[in-house]
Amino acid sequence: MMSSSLCKYSFTLLSSVSGVLALTLPNGWVFAPLALAFLFADIVHAESRNDAFMRGLIFGVATGGAGIWWAWGALPFLWLGYTNPYDGAYVILIIWGLVSFALGVPIAIYGSTLWQVRVSPLFAVVGVALWPAAEWGRMWAFALLAAGENSLIGPHFSISALGYSLAENSVLLQVAHPGGVYALSAMAALMGMSLYLVCVYYKTPKTSVAISIVGVLLAIVLPLAHERGAILERSPLSVGIVHTVRHDAPALPPQFTDLLASAKSHAPDILVFPEDHQIFTGLSYDSVVESVRGLKHNTLTVFPERESDKQGLYASFVVLASTEGGVQSRYQKQFLMPEGEYSPFLSQWIFKVIGDKRVEEYFSSVHRLTRGSTLAPTNFNGTLVGALMCSDALSPYLYKELGAQGATVLVNIGDQTWFNGSYLLYERVLLIAK
Repeated sequence: MMSSSLCKYSFTLLSSVSGVLALTLPNGWVFAPLALAFLFADIVHAESRNDAFMRGLIFGVATGGAGIWWAWGALPFLWLGYTNPYDGAYVILIIWGLVSFALGVPIAIYGSTLWQVRVSPLFAVVGVALWPAAEWGRMWAFALLAAGENSLIGPHFSISALGYSLAENSVLLQVAHPGGVYALSAMAALMGMSLYLVCVYYKTPKTSVAISIVGVLLAIVLPLAHERGAILERSPLSVGIVHTVRHDAPALPPQFTDLLASAKSHAPDILVFPEDHQIFTGLSYDSVVESVRGLKHNTLTVFPERESDKQGLYASFVVLASTEGGVQSRYQKQFLMPEGEYSPFLSQWIFKVIGDKRVEEYFSSVHRLTRGSTLAPTNFNGTLVGALMCSDALSPYLYKELGAQGATVLVNIGDQTWFNGSYLLYERVLLIAK
């Protein structure tokens, strides 16, 4: 009986494992189309629409959970007074579980929808065309789950998208222009569907023609994408990045000053500082500008700033200031992270019911950060520079909009110390940045 069940859901297991590997392994991009090929086979083998729904849900939860596995790096909750790394683990389990489930539901709907056309000649077309829509639906599912007083409602949380895995391949990456992660997701689905068709219909003459057409399209699209992504000749800009490693204690101003002096020695055009407000508690904006004023040419500094009002509400900014012209623009962060910068309505209720006072007090205090609503690129020596902050990078729209406004230099300052240097988070953010 157990062997029969395992055989029945073998494609479910293979697709889920392949999807997890695509999202967690370095250079694991080959598993993305493989995972979708297994998913297509799994949906076709489903016994009913409800069965296809459940198979899609399992795949969606597995890949959604893998995409946010880095959340476990937040343990232990030192800022809540926990010293045992297992204390408070239930908090991460609840959050991770809810988000994983939410990211799985749109894939379940995708599975049941695709099952309806499993015997149609349009199966391949529908399967490829609807996959980017399913990824878009996952972003909306997160937005609804994480809805709160200061949340940015929309399809912005894209970190679990399988399409990002293809960014590890420099040729496939070119497909992202101009369609972004949706184009990469469509390419992953196209490759997966082609693999599925080859494995299932390789002996069928009529289908072999369709497979050949898909292969020709791939052969045409990839070289064109590669040419479209060619690097344009332009005057180079040098960038200095002042980075500190903060664990339990804030970096000391002398350490920061030494790092700044080292960066200055290279005479960069742009100096980027980390998103560490504790550093800038000891160093004012005037002192930062004064410290780089000795450079022989105009330098653009990019650094964080936090403001509060009389009601105790905070706002996080990225300031772009030149050494000769002062502040050029200030961008207020838009895509705030739930549980860290605001508390969603649902989690407030859940943790209030649980009754852990330390957790309840924390989640009732993090909703004091307000968000911005506009972008603020600035022209520096003929180059338009756009800067966002930390989790803003997870949105497939904010940097794209900066590019549409003409920005050719894109900067992000972030602080990932909340997750104790999670390698998975670093890799996912790097792929999104590409």
